[in-house]
Amino acid sequence: MGITRFFTVYYLATPAFALVDVVWGAPIRAVAIGPMSARFAYYAVCFGLGLLVRGKPRLAVPVGIGESTLNLTLLLAGIVTAVYGMADQVLAGAEPFLALPRGWPAGALIYGGVLIAGIQSRIAGLGRRAG
Repeated sequence: MGITRFFTVYYLATPAFALVDVVWGAPIRAVAIGPMSARFAYYAVCFGLGLLVRGKPRLAVPVGIGESTLNLTLLLAGIVTAVYGMADQVLAGAEPFLALPRGWPAGALIYGGVLIAGIQSRIAGLGRRAG
């Protein structure tokens, strides 16, 4: 499967990720997005990105790299916020509890894998142009 097809399938499969979120309560594609309404808006945007990359295949890699980078950034911000929240709990005299975003390991694997695939395809493209 080529990288353009990979990103097209990945984004057009967003309804399946939304279904996993609704049925099992595992927002693996939208880990750092809190309210369900915001996640559904995000899922709609991702599906729209799928239609975009299907119609304009040359945008597949930049869209994939950008969206996965945004997701990783939001996920890491959520993890850092949870860690800093522990300090507030200790200062308040409470028992520290690390409340990480639900589904963060799966989200990190998905976003990281998509980002790596996009970057590797760009690197391979640079090699073909140079060689």
